[in-house]
Amino acid sequence: MGKGTIVYFSLDGNTEFVAGLIHKITGFDLIKIIPVKEFKYKGFLKFFLGGKMSVFGETPEIQDFEKDIKSYDTIIIGTPVWACRPNPYVNTFVSKYDLKGKKVAIFACCAGYPNKTFDILKEKIKGDVLSTISFRNALKNKNSGIEEKIREWIKQMA
Repeated sequence: MGKGTIVYFSLDGNTEFVAGLIHKITGFDLIKIIPVKEFKYKGFLKFFLGGKMSVFGETPEIQDFEKDIKSYDTIIIGTPVWACRPNPYVNTFVSKYDLKGKKVAIFACCAGYPNKTFDILKEKIKGDVLSTISFRNALKNKNSGIEEKIREWIKQMA
């Protein structure tokens, strides 16, 4: 798959956990998406405001990366699912960076189902999306074969 990276946003740790497992298996670099303005809402406000941002396709500012995205052949994007859609900070990443000519894979972490998440991201990414996969309640289910599921997913892309 060439030189690769995992670019992800994580608020509650699920997406970060899966990104870490993918890193362990592939050796790809990890790049965490960090908002310029911290998203510090909890409880109802987290769901309400985060859901609103996702439903309306908002693209809040994110910090620049230390590593150059252009230097990677393969980019695995990790997003939590908010209101059945990709996280707004991940929307910003795919809008800000040109992924044309890159091999792209997407994983989503959710409490339910990814629904429109993959379709929305595929439409925004002008590159070749190799594969998608979702993980339900990754931290709660961390001992239920997630690592093996990731290994199989990675094999399919090779």
